[in-house]
Amino acid sequence: MKNFGRHRLPAMYSGSRHPEGTRVSVREEGKPRLDLKVSRAEAFDWGYIGTAPRQLALAILSHAIPDRIAMKYYEDFCRDFVSQWADDGFVVTREEILEWFKLAWRKRHADA
Repeated sequence: MKNFGRHRLPAMYSGSRHPEGTRVSVREEGKPRLDLKVSRAEAFDWGYIGTAPRQLALAILSHAIPDRIAMKYYEDFCRDFVSQWADDGFVVTREEILEWFKLAWRKRHADA
């Protein structure tokens, strides 16, 4: 597994729902991103599979691993993680994401 440079720093991602909408945050130097994939999602969401959860999956995954790799795995991450999060909120660490990624990478390459 490659060393991901800045992506090695500890980070925690969390989301919550409020009357004014959803709030997603990263405790670290970066912020979730909307610039990697154009979608109709105007906000992040979770707890199901759809455009807004996929955008959240891509934003979080691209913060944890390099963009070009995140683009290949974000739909799997959405299915395995983001769509499973409870409606009222979530907390996930970079370490948990990297553990998932290692398993997903191995599975994808074992199936090839």
